[in-house]
Formats: sequence, C-alpha cells, structure tokens
Amino acid sequence: MFRRVSWGLLLLLLVTAGGALAQDADPVDLNVYATEDSLTLLVTGDTFADLSGIGYQIADADEELVTFALEDYDGFTFPFDSVPAPLCYRLELEGATSALPEPCQLTITLRQALDADEAFWLADGELRAVAVTEGEDLVGSCPVESDDPFCVVTWGAPVGLAALPERGLFRIVPAESEARYLIEETLLGNRITVVGSTQEVAGDVIVNFLSPAGSQLGTIAVNARTFQTDDARRDQAVRGRILLSAQDEFEFITFAPTALIALTGDPVAVGDTVEFEIAGDLTVREVTREVIFTASVTIATPERIEGLVTTEIFYPDFNLVINAPPTISDIAQTIGLEVEFVAELIEAA
Repeated sequence: MFRRVSWGLLLLLLVTAGGALAQDADPVDLNVYATEDSLTLLVTGDTFADLSGIGYQIADADEELVTFALEDYDGFTFPFDSVPAPLCYRLELEGATSALPEPCQLTITLRQALDADEAFWLADGELRAVAVTEGEDLVGSCPVESDDPFCVVTWGAPVGLAALPERGLFRIVPAESEARYLIEETLLGNRITVVGSTQEVAGDVIVNFLSPAGSQLGTIAVNARTFQTDDARRDQAVRGRILLSAQDEFEFITFAPTALIALTGDPVAVGDTVEFEIAGDLTVREVTREVIFTASVTIATPERIEGLVTTEIFYPDFNLVINAPPTISDIAQTIGLEVEFVAELIEAA
C-alpha cells in the first residue's frame, strides 16, 4: 500500500476478474494518479497482465460518455495483451511539472505528451471524476470532491456501462412499495407506536446515471383513504375526522419536490447507494407546507431502483386535530412519514 499523497487524487482500483488479467494470472492492482497536468496509471504486481481494452471514461459537458483507450496513444508501445507489470502509463501536458509517482520512479514509465485541450481528466482546470473501463465494463471510479485523496474501489462482477442508460424514467411499483405514517401514543398506560400503511403510492423519477444531481423527481401521491393500522376504528377516525380522506377532494396526500439537496454529481453504477435530501411541498387536505425528506436510493439493477425516504412533521401545522378516546392518555404532536419504494425502468434515454 502506498503512502497518501497531497498533490493529487489517487484511486486504487483492484481488478479481481475478467479480461484485465492474463489467463490464470494473479489479480493486479491498477493505481491511478491524477494531478493538474498529468494522469498516470500504474500496473502493479510481478506478472504479465492483459490490459486489452483498458481506458478512461468521462461524462462531457453534454453528459455524453467519452472513452479514451490506452491503446489509442502512440506513446504506449508495449503489447496490451501481455503487459510486464509493474509498468506505468503517463499522460502529461507539455511542460508538466508534477512529480512522477514514487512507484513509477522504480519501474518503466511510458509517456504520452498532450496539448492542454486534450487533458480530459480536467474540467475548467479542476480534477473531474474519471472512470476506468475495460471496453464497456466499469472497473471503478472515485469521487473527486473527497477530502481524502485516497480511496479504494473493488471490481467485482463487471457491470457494463452500456447496460445503464445515460438517464432513465422510472415508475414506482405499488405492489412492492409502501407509504407509512408513524405516531406515538399512550394506550392504557403503555407507550406504543401506531403505524398506518398503504401500498397505494405513485410517482415517477428521471434518474441521471452520469450526473445524479441532474435527476428529476415528479410529484408523489399517496392514497390516504387506504391507510390501515391494526385497529379498524382508528382507521375510520383517520378517514372520517382527521385526514378527511373519505371525501374525494382529500383522498390523496401529495409531495411535490422542489430541490434535490447534496446529491452527488459523479456517475453511479449498479450496486451504488446515494444518500441525499429532497425539499418540496407537502399537501395534506387543503394545507401545503415545505418539508425536507431524507433519502437513500440504491441502483439495484439497470431496470430497478430501491429506496427509502423519511421525514417528521408537526401535524398541527397542517391544521390536523386528533381527539384522543378515553383509553388514550397522550398522543404525540409529531408524525413520522416514510415511503419505502421500488421503481422500475419504463423508458431509457
């Protein structure tokens, strides 16, 4: 393991299977060092590695995937199907001043000089996210905004970048989703949490896999008339006197997102989980208030995402009044709201 470096971004990419290895060879580590004037790939180990198809990939200003294969550079002359590790491949700008990474100082380094406009790993002079690929398969990437210049990406079963569209329209699957409210009350001297749930939840989301921060979330609607707890009388009271959802005009609770907060702009792949916040307008009956949900979303497959969004509201803010029956001595004034969802791809772009 190499020491941490403050002069750039170091990505340690562990290749564990696939064409990046010579047949029956041991795994090799690919170490990528990025600075403002160079991009260096170190092939570690003491073996012959098959790097056919290995290259870099970025999302350009138009969010199009652009690949830069190592084999396309004239300065990299070793046969790519039999690379004698350790070996370094260095792309550098004319007049580059950044030091050669220490491991590369002890082995052969192949160099390719580039003009400033060819430095694809920079965007407006700043380091950008760079994926390492084998053909259309993602080896790994690392977020450039990390405060720690060292990170580890492990390559398991390869996932083709082509399998993920640039963006996709996903729709919530009610049969595999659930909206819930949670409220605490004291029933016959015992503090309990009442949970009301329904699978009648609907909504669409456009996921931008290249830059998740550019994703779009449509209005989420929950059929409040169908909430059920473990007590039918409670459910009747909720529909008839609290949410008034027995009336057609108040049947649905809606949440209209207005902003995605702290959502990464770096590309995501199958298996990744992103955490962020969603600000928006929550409407219950005739009252609308701004709330913020905490969200965790996982890219389960190219055609399926899974997630959980949660928040807590002060229900008097929505002009809701809950009158406790004699058996209940206390009801909390806050309600937890959750939507646990599965959404499936209906259109790729």
